[in-house]
Amino acid sequence: MRRASKQLEINLAPSAEVLSSVLTEVVNWMSEFENPQWGFDVVSVDSLKAAYRPDEMFIASLVGKPVGCIVLQSRDAVFWPNDKANTALYVHKLAVLKNARGTGVADQMMAWAMARAKESGCQYLRLDCRTDRTGLVDYYAAKGFDKVALKELQRGTFQLFQKSVNS
Repeated sequence: MRRASKQLEINLAPSAEVLSSVLTEVVNWMSEFENPQWGFDVVSVDSLKAAYRPDEMFIASLVGKPVGCIVLQSRDAVFWPNDKANTALYVHKLAVLKNARGTGVADQMMAWAMARAKESGCQYLRLDCRTDRTGLVDYYAAKGFDKVALKELQRGTFQLFQKSVNS
């Protein structure tokens, strides 16, 4: 694995447009060789603004240039509708640009999200991914996330994961 040589910075996205730009680039690249996690409709500016608050959207940067993004929510009514408040933080739209793949950026963003969950007094960091994205399912399992349920939605079957903030 290549390592990012500079310090990764994770800050609020300056706008939904910036988040959409990063996600659209990832979807374009992923579409070249596999079925991407999201469609272009889901990563459009309007869709992102409808789904997420500005204080939930983050951009990861190296030397001032975006290399990835993450959405971190305190509630997830779609995948975890019965969770009590402050039980977990929920990761969505974790993505790394092609030129930063293999540098540890995703791992650093996940560690950052885990630290935020712990600081918030949550017990878990939770996320979901489509079951047909076997590489991604394997990645999360290898990072210590437990498979806790499957969720059937119109757009596919999703594996739900969680990891204790104390692990």
